[in-house]
Amino acid sequence: MALSRKRALLPLGLLVAAACAVGFLLGGPGSGPGSGSGSGSGSGDHGAGTSADGSWTPQQDQVRQRYLAYWDGLLQANANGDADAPALAGTTASNQLNLVRQNVTHLRDQGAVARGTVGHAVRGISVQDGVATLVDCVDIRAWIQYDLATGAQRTGQLIDRPNQLTSYTLALKDGQWMVTDSKSTGTC
Repeated sequence: MALSRKRALLPLGLLVAAACAVGFLLGGPGSGPGSGSGSGSGSGDHGAGTSADGSWTPQQDQVRQRYLAYWDGLLQANANGDADAPALAGTTASNQLNLVRQNVTHLRDQGAVARGTVGHAVRGISVQDGVATLVDCVDIRAWIQYDLATGAQRTGQLIDRPNQLTSYTLALKDGQWMVTDSKSTGTC
């Protein structure tokens, strides 16, 4: 993904952590994620194909695939302004599901939606006793807010935001890995 000057989202703070959704939806100019390289979620090319050493265990890869499905659902829900999108409930649970729904609703109530792609550079996955931790360098430069009524890109969005290093917790629920929590830990 080439580096370009374009208007980006409102800051992210917790949003990247919440799927890169909190600060993005609730924050104001001056803080937040988004630059660097990576492949895009929602575009069919997720970029997180291999670990740092070139391989994931089958269980780690299953966690990674569910995490990417979470992002696909999050992007779809935001693009449609639909906090009750089935894809969210199918990949997200607990605190994370509540937070994502609140953020999608908040943005929609402000007359906006977020559309675009998100890049991923998964840095590590650990799995133990039905709980997984996945660390990702998330690039949301191409995830932009648009006016719901006109479809025009909203003004006042940040430009050249740094990528966010975020830790996601996934739990095994009814045989499926679900994103249950997230925390932004810095830039990457």
